[in-house]
Amino acid sequence: ERIALLSEAHRDEISQLDTNWKNNDCKFSLESKNVKITGNLIIKNSTSNIDFKLPLILIPFKKKIKSLVENEMRIAFTLL
Repeated sequence: ERIALLSEAHRDEISQLDTNWKNNDCKFSLESKNVKITGNLIIKNSTSNIDFKLPLILIPFKKKIKSLVENEMRIAFTLL
C-alpha cells in the first residue's frame, strides 16, 4: 500500500497512521508531533483530492501543508 510506504518514509514525523479504504475513498487520521490530523483522500483515475482538518493553531498553514501533502501523494502514486 502506497500510503503505508509514505508513512514509513516519514516515520520521524508521523507517529501513527490509520487508514480506512472504501473503493477509491480513504478516510485517514495521523498524528505528528502530538497533533492529530484527520481527513479524506479520493483517488479517481489519475487525479486525487485530499481534504483534512487541522487544529486551530495550524489553520493559517493549511494551504502550505496541503501543498506539501499533495506533492508527496503525487510522487507516491506516480513512482510506485
